[in-house]
Amino acid sequence: VRALEVARELTGMGIPLVYVNVSVDGPPPVHDRLRGVEGNFVKAITLLRKLRSLSGVQSGVSYTLFEENLDLLDDTFGHISNLVPGFK
Repeated sequence: VRALEVARELTGMGIPLVYVNVSVDGPPPVHDRLRGVEGNFVKAITLLRKLRSLSGVQSGVSYTLFEENLDLLDDTFGHISNLVPGFK
């Protein structure tokens, strides 16, 4: 995953803090439909977990608002919290 490679490169260059946002736009089926890629929710969560394991890298989630996901923020947060230890 390119984002992971770039984060590693930046920390290897001595940059003291790298911050990466991962887009998660709803619970799995909604996210995948909005992004147009089946399995994309799992890929996003996998990336988030890997980023959080890197020293010098902080990561978070960005949530693009669509009409289809306006009322799903709490549900999305619950899914992420269950899959990513320590996610707040």
